[in-house]
Amino acid sequence: MGDAILRTADADFSTSERDRGWRALVEWCLSLDAAVRVLTAGATRARLADPNNDEFVEVGRDGEHLVLADSRTASHGRVLEDEFTALARDFIRRSVEWIGEVYPAAKRNPSARSYWERLDVYLGD
Repeated sequence: MGDAILRTADADFSTSERDRGWRALVEWCLSLDAAVRVLTAGATRARLADPNNDEFVEVGRDGEHLVLADSRTASHGRVLEDEFTALARDFIRRSVEWIGEVYPAAKRNPSARSYWERLDVYLGD
């Protein structure tokens, strides 16, 4: 579950083996949450930051579709916005559930309260 899989029919933007771990997963979920929020609010662009380095996935609107571009490669992918949003929400929900089951102390950390307030919203999806 520590992997973040972000794959379209055209390209694979998933995290690599070196990026595994629940803390990076939380950061990825926060980045994904931020992208979902700005895109559903009508923004034309969003950026998914890689929690382990300065790389990112740029997401741009093209009608009903989103076009994804990876800063590491020349890969581009295209997906319906509704499909991306639904899958992103499901990924965040499953990740938060998993962290709560496997690392319950992480969710009780008072320093991370704001993170969990943002991400726990997806548990109701």
